[in-house]
Parts: sequence; structure tokens; C-alpha cells
Amino acid sequence: MYSPQQKRKIMIAVVFGAALVLAALVFQPAPAPTPETSAAGEEVVTVALNREAIPVLDSNQDGVPDWQESFVANTPTVREIAEADTTYEPSDTLTDQFAREFFEEMVRSDTIGDFGASPAELIAQSSQALSEEAADELYLVDDLTVLEQSDSARLSRYGEAIARIFVNNGCEPTTPDITILETAVRNDQPELLNELDCRIEGYATYEAALLQLPVPASVRFEHLDLLNTMLALKNDLQAFQGVFDDPMYTLVRVRRYQSDAEAVFPALDALYETLVVNGASWSPESIVFAIINLN
Repeated sequence: MYSPQQKRKIMIAVVFGAALVLAALVFQPAPAPTPETSAAGEEVVTVALNREAIPVLDSNQDGVPDWQESFVANTPTVREIAEADTTYEPSDTLTDQFAREFFEEMVRSDTIGDFGASPAELIAQSSQALSEEAADELYLVDDLTVLEQSDSARLSRYGEAIARIFVNNGCEPTTPDITILETAVRNDQPELLNELDCRIEGYATYEAALLQLPVPASVRFEHLDLLNTMLALKNDLQAFQGVFDDPMYTLVRVRRYQSDAEAVFPALDALYETLVVNGASWSPESIVFAIINLN
């Protein structure tokens, strides 16, 4: 069996050869009159027959002669169909993008043979690309309102403001997030994922409140860490809800969800420890002790 590339070369050679033969027949000059000798020894000149050119007809004036029309396909090509279909929009899900790009890389590697990546290398490259897709666009210090003056009273008020954000917002979960996701997928019940709405709204509220709260300069990095943790958890749960539309992206976010969730309390601990080191203090009745144990 010939490969598509070999078949294409053979076809080009056949067409080119046929064109040369046709050109030789068409453009061959008419033979000169051939002198003949009569019985009496006299030369008799035989005059060549007159040739009349056959007119080339183009009935529909489309530039293609009528005799060639039968060789022209009347059905639209794939490209013409694609160009005519204005409703098509390339998918923007990570699942479709990954499948398309992975297939393209496999075809490219197979085409260039030994110089291409092996299947194992392609999988490793794809895994790395997926991990990069799961990376959040993090907030930076420049996104915060930083207070240069950080006396103990200001630090204490800031610590209580942080506590109020977490005490007064959010919802009490009854079922673990991962369990909700697993149950919805196993039973093919997308509506079960609606239970995540309250939690997503809670993380979004934490994120917005932390972003708006003026931050003492001495804890700006700890504050930023806590803010980006809320952002990550919000994005994780939103990805959970999209599992039936973009399962690949959900899988990538599931892989990082546990570490994101486990980062909440260390972030709070680091924040309040820095506040205490810099002189913050609270009475035993303070709302601060509703979210953190400083003993």
C-alpha cells in the first residue's frame, strides 16, 4: 500500500506526463507535403487536408470549457461547507482544547518519525500543560490598600475585622465538597452540584472583603496569602460545577483542591502570629477567638 504522500506524487507524475503527451499531439506541426512519384516517373504533390479548429464552448461563461464541466464536482467541498457554516464556534473548554492539541502533537510526532516526541513524552508534556492551565491569576501587593502606619491598636482592629469577615459570611457545609462532586458524577445528576452554590458565594464574599480591607504593611504578605487561598477555593468549586461540560478542567482542579483547602488555617495562623509579634492583642471576649486559637 502506498502512503497518501506517495499516492499524491504518483498522481502528479501521471497528470504531468499526460499533459506532455497531449501538448505534443496538439502542437505538432502539420507535415510538409510529401512528394510522390507517378508511374511515368513524374513527381506528384499531395496536398495535406485543411484542419479546422474546434471552437471551445463555455456556455455558462464561468471560465471552464463545457468539455471540462463533467470533471468538476457539483457537490460542495468540505472547506466550502465549513466556510458556509457561520454557526460553528471552536470550543473553549480545556477538555476539547487538550484533546485537539494532544491529537495534533501525536500526528506531528508520527510524521517526523524518530525526531518526534514519544507517547510517554507527549503525556508528560500534556500533564505539565494541564497543570499550568489550573494556575490562578493571583492577586499582588499592588492590588491591596496598604497602610504604612501599623501601631498595635491598628493591628488589633485589623485582626478583629478579619475575624468578622469569616464569622459573618459563608455557609455551614453539611456534606464535603468532594463527596458532592463524586455523587453527582456517579449518579449522573448535575443538579446535585447546586449544593456548592452557597460555598462558592461564601469564598467569593471572603475574597471581595479581603480585597477591600485596608491592610497594615507589616502583614501585607500574610494577607495576600489568605486572599489568594480564598480565590483558589472559589475557582476549585466552580470547576467542580462544570464537570459535565469540561471534565478535564475539573480533574485538574480536583488534584489541587486538597492542598488549597488545607492552606486556609495555616494562612490564618501565620497572619495572627505576625499580628501578635507586632503588638496586637485582644480581650478574651474578642471575636478573634472564634476563628483562631492563639494559645
